[in-house]
Amino acid sequence: MDGTAATHSDLAEAPNGTDAAATASLQPAELEELRRHVRQTTAAISDLLEGRPHPLDDEKAAHELAAALKPYVDRLYTLRRLLEPLERIRDNREQIRELQAEIAEDVAAVEDASSSDELPVDDELAAELRSEIAAVKRDRKIFVPDDEPEPGPESAAADPEARVPLAQRPLPERLRVIFGPRLVDLSRLGELLEAPFAESELAAATALLESVWQSLFDTPALRPHVEANRVAALRRAFADFALVYRPTQLPAPNGQDDRDEARVPCTLETLRDHFGERFMAGGAAWYSRLSFYDEPFASGHWALVDRQYLNVTFKRPKIRLMLYARANELSTELVRQKSALEEAFDRCVVDAALERQFFTNCNALTRTAYQQAQQKSKKQVYIYYKDEVIRISGKRGTPHWRPGRPRWPGVMPSVVFEPGG
Repeated sequence: MDGTAATHSDLAEAPNGTDAAATASLQPAELEELRRHVRQTTAAISDLLEGRPHPLDDEKAAHELAAALKPYVDRLYTLRRLLEPLERIRDNREQIRELQAEIAEDVAAVEDASSSDELPVDDELAAELRSEIAAVKRDRKIFVPDDEPEPGPESAAADPEARVPLAQRPLPERLRVIFGPRLVDLSRLGELLEAPFAESELAAATALLESVWQSLFDTPALRPHVEANRVAALRRAFADFALVYRPTQLPAPNGQDDRDEARVPCTLETLRDHFGERFMAGGAAWYSRLSFYDEPFASGHWALVDRQYLNVTFKRPKIRLMLYARANELSTELVRQKSALEEAFDRCVVDAALERQFFTNCNALTRTAYQQAQQKSKKQVYIYYKDEVIRISGKRGTPHWRPGRPRWPGVMPSVVFEPGG
């Protein structure tokens, strides 16, 4: 019994005692080999922690480790394949946008060259080139067909306005003949607001009409139709457009000031006071504390506004508007993206004048941007119709089309005629 117990005691103490005794009994060469092995193991562990590859001498251990790591390697490889195209798209996004702008500029340059008499090309090639350019420039071109017959004497008799040639009419009357109720001047705006504007304000707005006429109708494309008194054709060409005067001030809403001549700045706030039924009902608007809520127009001006929008799903508003200007032979400085105030004003007054919704519905991106407190990035304001009222929202980037929100992102073009422009 005692011998057995002693034997078990010795076995229990054997590892520590054996290791110490074995180490002490090693020869110098063997001790150096042990140290080398420890250094290699330490280096292998360090390489593994720092991500440096290190071969495994033990083939069995290498296979076991590879089998254990394979699911994680496969998962990482799959994630890498998914992320690579997204990274390429992100990295090349600005290059794509720059390319779009370059293409638009190239189209304009080729168009100028094709219309030049100095271009040494044959007539057939020039005609083909112009037809290709026309196909590219289909961004809402104002077009009056030359071969469309005008109404006969019977129709002219039924329409007294068509009897007197346009060129012999006063300028405001010419525009009213062409646009009809879609001409919203200060007189019509005063009727809508039930508060007439002063004669001095009416005269200042009328004085700006000369630049409107010269830019739109006194052009090589439309002047022949005006001289030929093709009223019906001009009306059809501008059927999707309204001509609106945007003033810097509006009459004070009822109850704010008893004076007839009282005026308030034309802002989103005063628009809501005058046209409250055209905005979403309820308490204070979410944007009432933001700076653009009470920013007025810088100056009174005329604007030719389009009923239809330019889709900006694949092209930025700047490029769309540049193509729009080129298509209609207008200065790119005149064709602008609307501000939130301009978009809301146009919808209020034109819809009220026509007693119906005039503009095609979309997520209309405006040039107005705002930055909320404690947020680094800015949001862009966009406007749309919902439940037959005007809605104003904000978003980073461009709103996307989806089945639950079937409104394409678009920009509503506006041709602006300002004093001194």
